[in-house]
Amino acid sequence: MNEKEEILSLRDELHRHNYNYYVLNAPVISDQDFDMKMHRLQDLEALHPELADPNSPTQRVGSDLSNDFQTVVHKRPMLSLANTYNRQEVAEFYQRVSEGLHGEPFEICCELKFDGLSISLHYEQGRLVRAVTRGDGVQGDDVTQNVRTIRSVPLALPAGADWPEEFEIRGEVLMPWASFNRLNAERERDGEPLFANPRNAASGTLKSKNSSTVAQRGLDAYLYYLLGDDIPGDSHYANPQAACSWGFQISKHMKLVRSLQDIYDYIDHWDTERKFVPVATDGIVLKVNSLAQQRSLGMTAKSPRWAIAYKFKAEQCTRNADGILVPPPLRFDVLEECIKRLPGFPIVLHGSSSVPQEFVKMVNTYGGNMPDAIGIPEDQLRKAAQLAVCKINIDSDIRLAMTGNIRKYFYEHPDHFDPRQYLKPARQAVKDMVAHKIVHVLGSDGKA
Repeated sequence: MNEKEEILSLRDELHRHNYNYYVLNAPVISDQDFDMKMHRLQDLEALHPELADPNSPTQRVGSDLSNDFQTVVHKRPMLSLANTYNRQEVAEFYQRVSEGLHGEPFEICCELKFDGLSISLHYEQGRLVRAVTRGDGVQGDDVTQNVRTIRSVPLALPAGADWPEEFEIRGEVLMPWASFNRLNAERERDGEPLFANPRNAASGTLKSKNSSTVAQRGLDAYLYYLLGDDIPGDSHYANPQAACSWGFQISKHMKLVRSLQDIYDYIDHWDTERKFVPVATDGIVLKVNSLAQQRSLGMTAKSPRWAIAYKFKAEQCTRNADGILVPPPLRFDVLEECIKRLPGFPIVLHGSSSVPQEFVKMVNTYGGNMPDAIGIPEDQLRKAAQLAVCKINIDSDIRLAMTGNIRKYFYEHPDHFDPRQYLKPARQAVKDMVAHKIVHVLGSDGKA
């Protein structure tokens, strides 16, 4: 194998390993082996500048060069969805669809509504050629250079995967809770203003003029809508599943339903379960599944008639004595449920409770009798939890776990938390957060 062939081979191999690691969460080689292959590719590319490729895995690290954004007109408008906050309007949408299809049977694809930044990715001959923000729906900013640093976005599709020669796939660029917490902790330490929420952080990051900054901040992307003249089929649900086989990260929580009650059941399920998702969500998106039926229903001037977004009600927060937002307390049974979900976690029964005994001890340390609930900043780790991070000088893993992000951190890093190892700092973390009024304890009467 000559050096040109080795370069091409290493690029293909590293693309596969990136997909295994960042999308499937199932790496097949060690980090050390990956780094060795990456360094070898970097050395070879330095020897052969004539083989430079912007889609090479080595380019994900970003560049220190400033890049101005060009405005690009969307080939197909990126319309916003009509929003609703109540079931009656969901029922009215369902009825309008039925009437618009003249009683023809139809399916609804239910999806989580990710709270991120809409993005349109364009591929030609299996390679990413352009990434454009939604903008005003007619035109958006070309952020290709920055999107290339997002490791869950494939730069080159695997050969033989039967993808169209040219297509567009849309989705959301997000900042996972873990990345958001880490970023705000760094900004607080450096005396910089904190981001209010993951969506603002993702938006500010994607519009950065320095792609190396984007690469460092750990953005992610979920794709959900495939467009083009030669896409696999007529099913909105099936097309993203096909894209998944090409290397795209697709939400595992899409579901086809066939009745209004099925939609209500999906909403009820995710109104609670979304608390366990590692990225911010703020609702449910409902779309008619058949693309032919979508075309038949058509559009209004602002939004498609075949889709609607159901928004979850925002949880009400109060402010503590320092003016910091404090969200509703986290019920202990929700914490229990999170812990029970951890694969291989050592569960110790405590009466009728399945909370590990270490956590029972930890809570009793500062509460006397075990409280019915402990208040942990949740959606608004955004600020309060990040302030807490700076006041608790303990191991970084447990800091992330105990400062408002306990459920999300457990969900993403179950192997990083051993309550026997971290029991002492965990107890101290809770004490410190109670002292700083970042965490509050509820008694059996449900009051703080």
